[in-house]
Amino acid sequence: MRSEVPDDFSDVSDWMPVASGLAGGMVTRFGTATQKERWLPQIAAGEMLAGFALTEPSGGSDIKALRTTARLVGGIWTIDGSKSFITNSGTPITGFLVVACRTDEPPHDVSTIIVPADSDGLVIGSEYRKMGWRSTDTHEVVFQACRVPEDHLLGERGRGLRQCLGSLDDGRIATSTRLWKQPVSASRPRLSASLAPASKPLLSTPSSACKRSPSSSSRASATSWLRWKPASTPPASSPGMPPG
Repeated sequence: MRSEVPDDFSDVSDWMPVASGLAGGMVTRFGTATQKERWLPQIAAGEMLAGFALTEPSGGSDIKALRTTARLVGGIWTIDGSKSFITNSGTPITGFLVVACRTDEPPHDVSTIIVPADSDGLVIGSEYRKMGWRSTDTHEVVFQACRVPEDHLLGERGRGLRQCLGSLDDGRIATSTRLWKQPVSASRPRLSASLAPASKPLLSTPSSACKRSPSSSSRASATSWLRWKPASTPPASSPGMPPG
């Protein structure tokens, strides 16, 4: 999807895959039929954004260092904790967050829960002032006794570590695709100009310019292939991913 975004709108590829790939992808993989029916059509139609709430102020994206907790009492999950640098968390069309939290004792202690944007106890902090990637909506998120129904659990209880690791693998492929696209996109005008019909006799053109064109074309083609190959054939599983 990132590769299909026009070059002039490449910033769109920062936030779109978070909604459709990370958050939406986890619902696609692990959600119930009811969860998929509720959330996915609006994401696919571009009417809703969603966020993946993993990173925390103390442990970053280290899943095993999570401090956000969720307690299940009387059919209600009560979530307490905070998250940092959460993309798509505060837009007018944000629909939900997939929240990674501790629900049990190790080793199967991490679960993921769908938290609708209008949930009681969900507090969206001020937007971060960033040096780059300003097109993305990025906030701190705080859960103050945030309450959601039991059926908002995503997938099996205690299997959140595996879910998150698998989704992050997909995210890394998508990110690398975007980062590889930028230099290729920037080189296209120069490459086109170098391959255009000469405006003056070839003998008056510096020999170094003549030698660069085939090399530039080959590099651009190789870069595109290296970008598409891993994105089209992602690994079935990650080394070190816990069983279950």
